[in-house]
Amino acid sequence: MYTAALRYSLVGIMATSVHYGVLILLVEQMQQTATVATWWGSLVGALVAYTGNRIYTFSSKASALVTLPRFLAVAGVGMAINTSTVWWLTETVQIYYLIAQLIATLTALALTFVLNHWWTFHE
Repeated sequence: MYTAALRYSLVGIMATSVHYGVLILLVEQMQQTATVATWWGSLVGALVAYTGNRIYTFSSKASALVTLPRFLAVAGVGMAINTSTVWWLTETVQIYYLIAQLIATLTALALTFVLNHWWTFHE
């Protein structure tokens, strides 16, 4: 499980980089709210994460017809945690959006690893 956690982290860094890139682009260049921008960033990052985790992290042989819906369910939970955390921290607590995003990312990371390891890609 240690190797899977390390690989999950590496894929996560790549997916998170894409997520943050979309977030920053939409907030800074397109004047979107942090809540809207993080939702789109989560979606694009999830596509990167699915591909990387299926191939590299878990080397899953299970059918994409099984793993993709499961991954999307887990990603949906992660996106809900992420988006609601960013919304709450930026709109209610008034924390800078990138700090709020970092907190949201760390919050969702542990939960999504466990769900993906034991359910999504489990064979």
